[in-house]
Amino acid sequence: MQITTDSNNKVYDGTELTAGGSISGLAEGESATLVTTGSQTVVGSSPNTYRIDWGTVSLSNYSVSETIGQLQITPATLQVVTYSATKDFDDTPLTAGGSLTGLVAGETATLVTTGSQTAVGSSPNTYRIDWGTASPSNYNISATLGTLTVNDVGGGNPPIIIPPPPIIIPDNPTPVVPTPIAPQAAVLGERREPGNGQAVLGARRARTEDDNNIAVRMLVILMAAVAASLLIFLGRKKDEDTTE
Repeated sequence: MQITTDSNNKVYDGTELTAGGSISGLAEGESATLVTTGSQTVVGSSPNTYRIDWGTVSLSNYSVSETIGQLQITPATLQVVTYSATKDFDDTPLTAGGSLTGLVAGETATLVTTGSQTAVGSSPNTYRIDWGTASPSNYNISATLGTLTVNDVGGGNPPIIIPPPPIIIPDNPTPVVPTPIAPQAAVLGERREPGNGQAVLGARRARTEDDNNIAVRMLVILMAAVAASLLIFLGRKKDEDTTE
């Protein structure tokens, strides 16, 4: 006896998918009825099972060979569209709606657009689906997203200005005058070393000039003292002559 159940497939529509079958090889005059019992309603696949209602046939007289078909349902397409929108910058969020099509009759789901654009620029108008009686496993989603665009009209999104660091000026700064360092006098007869500043002969000449300067200053001081004494003497002489 040959048992065959048929295969079948369709796009999800919320209804049951079934298929028939056939039975062959019965002896003449005998009867039996094949009843396929396979059923598929949601997305997926399953075997097209069966049962036999034996009429006048005795099972002990037959061996059964079977070929089992498959029942398969593929997802329906749910079309999501979010709208585009444009405006000039006004420091308020820009939003837009959308549409949801392709739900099987009697099933529910709600499209919620979540896109928002406040600053100058653009971004996609995103979404989410709040599923009601519809199951997301029965649908493939095809989405077309709009764009939210905010235009710059001048004055929008002012630039961020970073102030320069402050310049600290100290109160009443006192200039510092470096103290001159007196050159080390060379010693007469000192041994001349390579690279040792001025030569001994130059040092001796400098010291002689210093001694001459001292002598001149002493002479000037002495002459000034003599002139002062002379002036004092003449002054007293004049006073005495006047008194007489």
